[in-house]
Amino acid sequence: MTVRQFGRERQSYFGVGGRGTRGSNDTIVLSQFLFAFRGSAARRGILIKMRRLLILASLVLSTRCAHVAQIDNFSDAACSGEFEQSLSSILTTQNEKEDVARDLAHRTFIVLTRIDRGPRPFFVSSPSGTDYTFFIDKKRDRCLLRLYGKQKGFRSYTNNLTYIETRQLSVCTCRE
Repeated sequence: MTVRQFGRERQSYFGVGGRGTRGSNDTIVLSQFLFAFRGSAARRGILIKMRRLLILASLVLSTRCAHVAQIDNFSDAACSGEFEQSLSSILTTQNEKEDVARDLAHRTFIVLTRIDRGPRPFFVSSPSGTDYTFFIDKKRDRCLLRLYGKQKGFRSYTNNLTYIETRQLSVCTCRE
């Protein structure tokens, strides 16, 4: 089968144009040229879609900002009890034994009340070898205790987008 391209006759293995076109290397086969152009247009389209997706993702993430805070009323018995119970509950769901989780929650409460560290994440190290990373998140009228990271040995898991576990501290007040 002969195909006329750019004023020259060529023999084609696969029909009109295509990869199997025979001829001199100095001329571009029309179908390959069109395929290359179409590929670059497709790449441009993908890049445009990726940019749009990136802009959308940044908008979504900017509205979900976490506000790291500290608890104001740790001296209140109801708040301290709720904090310890919530922390213990999260540790229990992470496969810590109940008595170990209660002890870790109480020790963490004592450390957080002794020193005014300001609004920042805090760490809880378990005898099981797992280290947990928490922070207090201030949402309009409530405080949330969030577990966002854990590490055991060389294995680490962090989720600061949807968080690993969250408990509401309804009795506590917090500030940024």
